[in-house]
Amino acid sequence: MAFPASSCVGTLACEGVTGSIGENSCNGQQACQGLVGDVGANSCNGTQACQGLGNDNASVVVSVVAVTPTVGSGSCNGTQACQGAFSTPLDVFTFVAAAEKSIGNYSCNGSAACQSLMASVGDCQNNASVPAACAVRKPDGHIRRSGGARHGQNVYNLDAVGQMSIEAPRRYRVGAVRWYYVYVQNDGDAADSFTVGAADNTPGGSAGYSVRYFRPAGAEITAAVESGTFTTPELGPGRTFAIRARVQVLAGAVRGSQVQRLFTITSVGDSAVKDAVGFLMGRR
Repeated sequence: MAFPASSCVGTLACEGVTGSIGENSCNGQQACQGLVGDVGANSCNGTQACQGLGNDNASVVVSVVAVTPTVGSGSCNGTQACQGAFSTPLDVFTFVAAAEKSIGNYSCNGSAACQSLMASVGDCQNNASVPAACAVRKPDGHIRRSGGARHGQNVYNLDAVGQMSIEAPRRYRVGAVRWYYVYVQNDGDAADSFTVGAADNTPGGSAGYSVRYFRPAGAEITAAVESGTFTTPELGPGRTFAIRARVQVLAGAVRGSQVQRLFTITSVGDSAVKDAVGFLMGRR
């Protein structure tokens, strides 16, 4: 069934109906809850409006092409609006074909709007609380040596250009230790954790140097950092976690040798989003 524009307006309007609905619809408290079908722009605006949109509430095993509703721009704005949209209840075992499900721009704005959403969302502006579908993931790494300036803050890339602590070669004695501090900052707008991995990108290798890593409180995390599996605690927006890197000059560090590390910082919330920092020091 197809509903015209400006339909299903009011408390509990069109609850659980099947069919597409035109724009300016499903606006009202709990309007179109459990709706199966597309909804036009400027819709699903109201407390709990379109909650559970696209759900299949069956409790049996089914094999179907998934219902793939989309919601237009300017929608899902209100307390708990579109909460759980396009999700599948845990008691349903559904074999579905992949299909697109999306919500347009200027949507999902309101307390707990679009929580547990399984869909792509447009601009997601002005959210009172940021649903996962709208969250911006943005790790920001920076680094400094002990007593030195910080490098890389508010710079984002994968090769650490502009994000390196580079020290001119010095007359280090065997056994000398230099400390570096790798900072992981959450520049996104939602809480996130980050993995940190260290790569030895020293030309010819750095066998003459020992590099170990520690938490701020002192616990060693070298194995996890070198394998890329170390994960920071969850950091709120703007919060920072520090890793200490201890570099020691060994007897095998011949004059003219160097040691270099590249640290890749990856968002747990979106593994495609990364930043990188590094250091370079040497012996003359």
